[in-house]
Amino acid sequence: MIFCSGLDDTDSKVKGLEVGAVDFISKPFARAEVIARVCTHLAMQQMASSLRAQNRALRRELEVAREHQREAMKRLEWALL
Repeated sequence: MIFCSGLDDTDSKVKGLEVGAVDFISKPFARAEVIARVCTHLAMQQMASSLRAQNRALRRELEVAREHQREAMKRLEWALL
């Protein structure tokens, strides 16, 4: 959520951010500024989504590697017996 207000004082901005805004635009605003901020936030959202997907893939890879390690340890223990 981008907070848009005619109030430009710090307290108003802080209050907007505390209630969930991710950015603050003071009125009167320029169309180009709004578009740039929205595009920036959309790009950040897309990057965050990509990072979450990469983290899920890495967690799966790590679990596979741990399973291979457990199997190797079992084989090693068997060979040592």
